[in-house]
Amino acid sequence: MFHLIFSLPSWYVIARVIIPLSLPLSVKILLSALALLASQYLLVSRFTSGGIFSAEMPRAIIILFNWAYGTVLLLAVFQIVLDAVMLLALLLRHPLPLSPGARYLTVLLAMGLAAFGVQQAIRVPPVKEVTLFLPNLPAEFDGYQLLQLT
Repeated sequence: MFHLIFSLPSWYVIARVIIPLSLPLSVKILLSALALLASQYLLVSRFTSGGIFSAEMPRAIIILFNWAYGTVLLLAVFQIVLDAVMLLALLLRHPLPLSPGARYLTVLLAMGLAAFGVQQAIRVPPVKEVTLFLPNLPAEFDGYQLLQLT
């Protein structure tokens, strides 16, 4: 069972980013397969552990999947923006050539931003203690502690 909707960003990245790269065909096929595998993270996690909230896969694999899917999503967004700018320039009769280095730069930027996002998602947030003084608080609530998760 292949999740088609979740794979749409991967197909766009394959068509607009991976195929135009000046890499050997075998590397392009491998990168395309990895992009499609990353897009199927929800399906893989459902088959292996029952769902994304039951983390029975090793932590490193979960982090790697999230980083890879984040990279694919960011690459799709970056490429859509690049395509929109190039289309607008073409409509204004000032076509912009896209240098091969720009594609590599967007790949590196997407990988870096995805890594930063995953790192921020898995870090333990600092504990912030706040003492509140409430006038007219009943005596039975004196010393009462609350925990707020945000």
